[in-house]
Amino acid sequence: WLLFVGGVSVWAVLVLIEWFRAGSLSLAWVATTAGGIGLALIAVGIGYEQYREWRHSPYRDLDR
Repeated sequence: WLLFVGGVSVWAVLVLIEWFRAGSLSLAWVATTAGGIGLALIAVGIGYEQYREWRHSPYRDLDR
């Protein structure tokens, strides 16, 4: 939920900045930024889960 709320917050700020700067919004721009932020947050979430799994793995110090 934290990543979802953070992503929506960042997206809303970007939309407001663009709206004040340009005076109008393009639906394509809004959709593109939402998709980009969503993909970035998915990547961050996956990276965090992989790091957490690596830190708590009982086999990480074994030599092959």
